[in-house]
Amino acid sequence: MRRVYAVALPMVCLALASCSRLKRPELFDVTGCEEIKWGMTLAQAKSHLGSGAQITTDQESGKSFETAKLMIGDVELSGFVGTKAGSDRINGMYLAYRDEPSLRDVSQEMFKRLTHILTAKYGPPSVKSPDGRIWFWGFTSGNVALSTGRPGETGSVILSYTQNEFDPRTVQHD
Repeated sequence: MRRVYAVALPMVCLALASCSRLKRPELFDVTGCEEIKWGMTLAQAKSHLGSGAQITTDQESGKSFETAKLMIGDVELSGFVGTKAGSDRINGMYLAYRDEPSLRDVSQEMFKRLTHILTAKYGPPSVKSPDGRIWFWGFTSGNVALSTGRPGETGSVILSYTQNEFDPRTVQHD
């Protein structure tokens, strides 16, 4: 009987490990926002976003951005694509949903909808604020942050995708 356990127990452990490995989601990284990727030029992003996108450069700071509408799941958000100063390479996407003053609970419903969409896509957030109004997902080359105002107040839902300055996959060490 001991011999059966000695063979059966490792086989059961191997089978369980194999099954859990099949079910584990593939590790991935955030390399942009939907079809807009880090390092793309604004012109490339504009070609992906179509005629609804508009490129603007702030004369004082030299920073360029592109205003656009983007679908996150089935939710349309307005915002802008940002770059570093003096560059036309994309390093962030900043989107917002603003309530109509007469529709106080719409932003809370939109926040819940976006938390569902983002959790389905990225898994549970890395960090949530104690009051649950800020959710944050951290990845190697980028971060995703979702925030909203207090329940019952007219407000907005803000969703940002930002590139990390330091990506350990692309840095060469001497």
